[in-house]
Formats: sequence, structure tokens, C-alpha cells
Amino acid sequence: MNIAFISNFQKTYLFSMIAKGLSEMGYGIYWICFQKKYYDFLLENNSKNNILLLNRDVAKVVGEPVGEYKLNELVYNDRALGNERDWGLQFLRNIQCPFVDFVTKAHIRYVFGEMTYAHEILMNRICRDRFSGICDYLHPQSIRIPNGRFTFMDTEFQDTFHPTCININKGDVANYRIPIIAVRPQRVAEVDVEVKKSMSLASKFARIKRMVTEENIDKDSPCLIVDRKQRYVKAVREEINKRQYGKWVRLNIDDVRGKKFFLYPLHIQPESSVDVVGRYYEDQLQIIKNIWRIMPDNYILLVKEHSNAIGNRSYGFYKHCKEYPNIYFINEYTDSHELIDLSEAIFTNSGTIGLEAALKGKPAFVFSHIFYDKLKGVYNTSIDDLKSCVNYFDLLEKKQTENEMKMSVEEYSHYIIASSFPGVVDPPVSSPLFTDETNIRTVVKSFDLFLKNA
Repeated sequence: MNIAFISNFQKTYLFSMIAKGLSEMGYGIYWICFQKKYYDFLLENNSKNNILLLNRDVAKVVGEPVGEYKLNELVYNDRALGNERDWGLQFLRNIQCPFVDFVTKAHIRYVFGEMTYAHEILMNRICRDRFSGICDYLHPQSIRIPNGRFTFMDTEFQDTFHPTCININKGDVANYRIPIIAVRPQRVAEVDVEVKKSMSLASKFARIKRMVTEENIDKDSPCLIVDRKQRYVKAVREEINKRQYGKWVRLNIDDVRGKKFFLYPLHIQPESSVDVVGRYYEDQLQIIKNIWRIMPDNYILLVKEHSNAIGNRSYGFYKHCKEYPNIYFINEYTDSHELIDLSEAIFTNSGTIGLEAALKGKPAFVFSHIFYDKLKGVYNTSIDDLKSCVNYFDLLEKKQTENEMKMSVEEYSHYIIASSFPGVVDPPVSSPLFTDETNIRTVVKSFDLFLKNA
């Protein structure tokens, strides 16, 4: 069986270790690459014929699309192409034929990658359109809770698993405490460590140095802003935003004890969980205003900034929120589980906090369809739901009728463990698991189990 991996920045190194293990098992390995830097790295252990390079040079050649894939939508939400949309549209048109030809000639059965950038989502859409049952594009993705397990998601919205995954590991359920409980996802803890390091003076100087020397800028990559002026403006704006954010008064946990409140944790933006999974609900300021509209008079809305997003949002964002009575910001390092316990309900686009809340028995109103919305207490919520309800209590009453068809925590626990695989596929580069041989072997075995049963 021939399979392909999408090269995605430093995750290329992790995927290359997984690919090496699978190659030793007899799988044919192919790569789709978007930067010359990683193309050269992959050439060390792969034939040139097994690697498709689709960097910025592709946009210089006139190409014909193979179908209609809502390219405007993809460019609009992409963190890089959104800054140069005319060029981005041309790039997405031009990579379609080379991708289709590569998959066809190599007889590739599965493409494994993420669904963060526009070109990755485009390839998923092409596979679903042109190669249904012939070549599937899958996203190996953490199930978030419990830690240390992942599954293969088959849509860009992370709402369904590939059918092969369902109950494939029923025997693993006995190794876990049932029902599962809300725990802090391992990746969140590791990212928080990285964030704290990034706030140090040494890290700030390192960022300035990289910006001046352009040492990390691969100008052939479609995933980066290559225009020097745009990068400078973005970097300066972020530093200004960080300074201004520190001026805002944020409540602490003791300030909200005994108060009735809803919690809305902000997503990092740009980020796939809000710009891809939560597409069409990516305007978080509007979401906050809509939640505020249905709040009873004696309630407050707590907004919690993501610790890794400080600098992403402007002074105007926070100022606008504060113009509405009873909207407050909570310190971004406040323990989320304690906030869930104290809150009346959680609102989120697609965040893990919705899963944590439901596991704790608190209502979670989620604006996107997500894989954990099969769980009781997770309520898929739309703008129309907010418009048509009398207030929050009316919304909750209407949504509770959905619970009858959903899984209890115990049922969900069996389902999520049985339909996932051991291993960590998304550790940060700084995590020991990124190069841990035991973890790599575990992930390789999980891929092999999936492929043999698919």
C-alpha cells in the first residue's frame, strides 16, 4: 500500500520518523512538500520521484482547476494567503492538477496531514470529490481527553472519524478509568510552558533578531508572509498589543466566587479550531455580543484570553467588549476547571473546554459541530438559536431535548477510547515526546493497525 504525508514545517521531522517505521513494514512512502528546505531534507531518505514539491514557484505557471472547491473561502481564512488573496487564489488553482496527477500515478491510498492551511483543506476536498474510496485524506488528531490517544479524522471540521476507527481498539477500554474525567490536555500544558518562555526578555530579543536577519523565513513557502514590510508591521503591532493588554484590569478567581456567570474562553486566532473547524463563527467579538444579548440581568459574562494569544488582538477588541455592561475579563492563567465548576455554563466555538465542561456535568454551548458533540450536555448552537430564544434559560430548555439522543459520559468514554489509538501525534517540538522512540514506535504500530483494517 502506498501512503503520502504532507510536509508541514517542523512536524515534517516527526512525520519522517513515523514514515521510516512504516517503510520498514513495507508501506510505500510518498511526500507532498511546500518548502524547498524540507524537500531537501526529505531527499536524504526518499527518491525524488516520491516527493511532490508545491512551493511558491507553482503559482508562476498557469494551471487549470480540477473542480469547484470554494477557493474564496479557503483564502479568506488562511493565515498567510489571506494577506495576498489574488496570489493565493492563483496558487490554489495551480496546485490542483499536480496533486491529482501525483496521487493517480503513485496509486496513493491515504494522504496523512493536518487541516490547518488552505492547501491542506483543498487536498481533503479534492480527495473527497475526485478520489472517494480510492484515496482518502486523513488528519491524525488527538482526541484531547484522555491524554495520549489519537484518531484519524476524515473531514476538515474534526467532526467525524474514519469508519475504520470506530471500535477498533475495544480492548483498550479496560486500561482506563471509566467514566473518563476532565483533565488538562497534555498539549495545553506543554504550550503554556512555551508561552511563558516566549515572554522572557531573551525570547523577545531572539524574535527581533530573527525578524531582522530573516533566518526563519523560507521565501518559497506559501504558508508564510514573505513581504518584509507586512511582517514588520505585524510584529510591531503584536508588541504594541501585548503592552496594551497589560493595562486591562482582569478579575481573579476570588472576584467571581458567589457570582452567577457564563464563561467564554477566547481562541487563538488565526488557528484551525476557529478559522477552519469553526468557520463562519470566527468573529469572536460578535459571538461575545450575541451571548451577552441573551444573558439574564443578574448574570455576568467572563471572557478569558488564551495565554498564547496575547498580542493577537488589538486594544479596540477589548475596549469594545467592555462597552457592554457585565462583561469582564478573567486572568488568563486562572484555572479553567475551577472556573467551569463555578460557572453556570460554557460557550465556545470548538474548544476542548466544551468537552471538559460536559464531563463535569456543566452545559456546554458549542457553535461548531465537533467530534465530542455526541456527549450529553454538549449543545450545538447557532446564531438562529440565540435569535429565537427568550433568554438563556429558554435556550437551555430547548437544547436539553437533544440530550435524549446523545451518549452518557460512560457511553462516550467507551466510544472515544475504543475508537482511538495509543500515541501522541501532535507534541510541540520542545516536548520530549517529539523525538521519544517509544512514542514513535507506538504511533507507527497504531498507523499500521489502522492501515491493515482500512
